Amino acid sequence: MSKKWFLILLVLGVVLRFFHLGESIESPHMWRQSDTANYIWDFYQNGIDLLHPSVCWMGEYKTVILEFPLIEGIVAMAYHIFGPYHAVAKIIFFLFFLASCFYFYKLIRLFISAQVARIATILYLFSPLSIFFSRAIHIDFAEMFFVFGMSYHFIVGIQNRDLRSGLFGSLFAILAFMTKAPYAIVFFFPILYIILKERQFLFVLKTAYIYVLPVLIFILWQQHVFEVNSNAPDWDFIPGYRKFVHNSGWYYGAWSQREDWNNWSLLGNRILFEVTGIIGLILVGLGMIFGKVKVFFWWWLFGVIVYGLIFFNLNRIHNYYQIPFAPILSVFSALGIAFLSTLFKDKMKSILIISLVVLIGLENGYYAFSNYFVQQPVFEELGQIIQDETNENDIVITNINELDSKFPNVHYAARRNGWQIPNYGLESQLIYKLMLEGADYFVTIRYEEIQGDIGNFLAPFELVKRNHSDGRTVYIYKTDFHQLWSMMPESEKEKVKRKLPDENFEE
Repeated sequence: MSKKWFLILLVLGVVLRFFHLGESIESPHMWRQSDTANYIWDFYQNGIDLLHPSVCWMGEYKTVILEFPLIEGIVAMAYHIFGPYHAVAKIIFFLFFLASCFYFYKLIRLFISAQVARIATILYLFSPLSIFFSRAIHIDFAEMFFVFGMSYHFIVGIQNRDLRSGLFGSLFAILAFMTKAPYAIVFFFPILYIILKERQFLFVLKTAYIYVLPVLIFILWQQHVFEVNSNAPDWDFIPGYRKFVHNSGWYYGAWSQREDWNNWSLLGNRILFEVTGIIGLILVGLGMIFGKVKVFFWWWLFGVIVYGLIFFNLNRIHNYYQIPFAPILSVFSALGIAFLSTLFKDKMKSILIISLVVLIGLENGYYAFSNYFVQQPVFEELGQIIQDETNENDIVITNINELDSKFPNVHYAARRNGWQIPNYGLESQLIYKLMLEGADYFVTIRYEEIQGDIGNFLAPFELVKRNHSDGRTVYIYKTDFHQLWSMMPESEKEKVKRKLPDENFEE
């Protein structure tokens, strides 16, 4: 692929990202994006504290560390310059994706020709997961930038005995491990291979601090995360609530998951349709069998497979955890194209390469735009209604079907903090306990007004009804604690007074 065609396709790939660049947070994974967006919003509103980011589904407490929020802090600073618009966030996340493309190209170029590196970079650009998540409010491609930067500089430093490049690699490694360590682990095997191949074991030992420092900082960060998340309130009465500690089950899953053919079928379909595309996967096979594959890339592939096997549950639940598969499979696909091009004469080689790359781009683009970029107006509209009917600092309990207590979409859309309670756990006693924790409103969306014990409990409170465009009604109860005070027995009042000695709750 010539530089001219590379630049043309690169520009097309960039332009493609400017569709769906509006304020809506689309699915898939609006949930995960809303958490990230709330980190940004809180930094914008209250100042950047990378050690204590805030979620919107923990009432007034707020602080939960889901990741190292460096990128969110950068976006929050951009909000102060350009305004707090999701388009600004999406563009910044996309710039990090382009930076990952830059280092991806440089990394491949260390081992393969410029032409194959260009083809692989364009295929990486047009992977369906790349098309969507590269401009989503999502940190994974910023993580890929850190990972590729780490790997490139470590390898150059090892090959050339270059301390400065090694230090750059260490800086990237610190960011990579703190942001999303599983993606960084992929390159343990390829880098170890380079150390042995270049016979630089002694050099690595002499400069061990370069490689040890990111691990030490990661351990300190994990200790901080555990301490902060352990200090979350003991709200065991909230259905689905848990402190974000001891997450090994979430990361790795049970061994039985790896014995379930349905899980492998699910992952295989994702690789086929969301990572490479059908044409791309055929070319991957050709590249593996007939391509001139450097040993480094086999170790890279091995590292990705090990990553998938270890973090199996994450890969099973969320399709974006297949993102690390996209770069290495793009390399093998590019090698497959390079092999096919050797079967043709010079003029036809260029036509074949461009045709195959364009076909892959069209196939993957069609899949991405047919299956992703799904707007969620139900949640956005409900969030806007809550925002209209409540004040900025009000704490809101929401009840939306069976959605989990950690569901952020509506609270973020409303720019309000609070709790989400699923139907299966909704009780008047629970609402009461959350009122004691500071809840100012209870909001539910239903076809009919809430009945039974809960309805009787809520009946004395001021109620506002708003119609939702999906045919349901939004019921907004102002859970005024003073109103509740008048209904409480004296024994309960004494308990509350002991908890809140400075408050004056006169009947």
